[in-house]
Amino acid sequence: MAKVISVSNRKGGTGKTTTTVNLACEFAVRGKKTLVIDLDTQANATLGLGVLPNRNLPTVHSLFSKNDMTLEKAVLKTQWENLYLVPADPLFEHGLVLDKRKLKNELIRSGLLEDFEFILIDTPPSLDSLLLNALIASHYVLIPLLPHFCLLRE
Repeated sequence: MAKVISVSNRKGGTGKTTTTVNLACEFAVRGKKTLVIDLDTQANATLGLGVLPNRNLPTVHSLFSKNDMTLEKAVLKTQWENLYLVPADPLFEHGLVLDKRKLKNELIRSGLLEDFEFILIDTPPSLDSLLLNALIASHYVLIPLLPHFCLLRE
């Protein structure tokens, strides 16, 4: 069964996508079948794994906006062995997601939890239902921090 890890921080620019993509690549190089779910509509993990977003591409966001969409329809093999991607849709409107358990239920229903050893979710820098979907679907949460003088408090 896959270990599902969300990489999350509500602040932008903390290295969520960099951490997600680099961890996924490391797992894949070590022979672990790994899936990246790019839940961030900035789609930088999608781009970082060599996929250009386009209107005809099934995405993780299609799961939230189309009734007949299943998560496994959006899984793409990347150019690297053992590394797969569910891309993001940069045009998706965050406010459309009402079911906070949709991603978790779809991971269970689809069988992807059995197909992969690791599933890494790159989350958006916001507190909304997309982030809650990621957190509810996860076994672990990794929170990257960028050391900054504003973080220091007396």
